[in-house]
Amino acid sequence: MYKKYKQFINDDTGQAGAEMLLLIGGMMIIVLIAIYFYNDYLSGIGDEINSTELNILNDSIKNLSLKFS
Repeated sequence: MYKKYKQFINDDTGQAGAEMLLLIGGMMIIVLIAIYFYNDYLSGIGDEINSTELNILNDSIKNLSLKFS
């Protein structure tokens, strides 16, 4: 009985997998917290882009593509 208990305690075949799952889970929690805090900042970015700036950018890309066509 003692031999099997000692073998069970010394068996670490699943330790690397468990540690990797804990590491990935911790990283996912950190990313989710960062997304939560930057949600207002990221949703406000769309309002800052002026439509005229976007039109100028589109026109310059079209002019550039015409030079390579």
